[in-house]
Amino acid sequence: MNHYWQKSLQHPFRLFFPLISFAVLIALLPWLALSFLPSQAAHFPLHWHAFAFVHLTGGAAFAGFLLTALPEWTDDRRKLHAHSIRLLVLWGIALCGLWQLSIGAWLIVPFWVYLFALTASFVWRNKDSRQLSLLFCLSLIIVLAIAYAANGEGRYLHAGVDAMLLAVAIINFRVARAIGNQALEDGGRLDERFIPNPYYKNLSCFWLAAATASGLAASHSVQGWLYLAAGTAFVARLHDFHHLRLLRFAYVRAHYAVSLSLALGYSALGAVLLLVPAYSSFARHFLAIAVYLLMILTIISIAGQRHSGVKLHFHSDIRLALTLLLIAACARGIYSAFEPNINGIYRLPAVAIAVAFIVYCLRYLRIFARNEPR
Repeated sequence: MNHYWQKSLQHPFRLFFPLISFAVLIALLPWLALSFLPSQAAHFPLHWHAFAFVHLTGGAAFAGFLLTALPEWTDDRRKLHAHSIRLLVLWGIALCGLWQLSIGAWLIVPFWVYLFALTASFVWRNKDSRQLSLLFCLSLIIVLAIAYAANGEGRYLHAGVDAMLLAVAIINFRVARAIGNQALEDGGRLDERFIPNPYYKNLSCFWLAAATASGLAASHSVQGWLYLAAGTAFVARLHDFHHLRLLRFAYVRAHYAVSLSLALGYSALGAVLLLVPAYSSFARHFLAIAVYLLMILTIISIAGQRHSGVKLHFHSDIRLALTLLLIAACARGIYSAFEPNINGIYRLPAVAIAVAFIVYCLRYLRIFARNEPR
């Protein structure tokens, strides 16, 4: 056990990736209470689920991924034990503040500031300007976290989802390159290399950043056009994978499906804001579940295998988990917009999301226990 703990502190994805499942279950408590124990639902603060999804789930995902990827990207193999412990403590303190969000919202800020400073130290020490976009995303998340803590307005949590997805869109470029080259290698094409189009990546990130900023003050029409521009740029990024030599592999198809949901989600949000703004909750909830949570689950599944020295493979239970998230997103969005009821808005999505992340946790705890991290 001590060996596992020491290895996990140096390779924090083994700590933070399972912690994501715990954070998701914590975020779902108000929905589960409303579904099965209605008398207890009033005890949860208004923004409990949104805050936990954005900052606790997202925080665990970012800490686990960045502390795993940055040493490889920057060729900086420093010891991470102390940093892992500090981030775990800061995350735990923020978790304890959930019951009183007026305080808890401030408690997450030190976590993000520490993660920003640690990322900046990797960038500065290795003079790696390629990671500056990640620093921009982390600084945006910090600003939005402080803004929410200061006035408690839900729009800053909505913008937080966009900021998270902006960072994911940047990270996803590297993930796409990794799985594309893995697919070529698995297909025996050792003399070929896969490089996604960087211009489409830059365009999609630029428009999403502009749309995120517009969501705080601009009119629905301005937001709509910017989100539509971001959505169409994400559609263009799909072209990179339109090759049978790539799509023949299940992990590429899973990644493609998640990327497609990102493109459709932002395109739908833009169209809804332009035509029927009152129904924007459908697209928002689709983005939060079918894009944000689905992206997290896909990326940590890929990273968890690659950094455990396991051949990349999407097991049937993980594919089931991804499907459950899509079902949850469709149920939450459609029922919210057209037929509000407890089963469609809360019970079905909550159970589907919970089962999806429990399945992930059970699968990957076994993988982490049986394989040495790399």
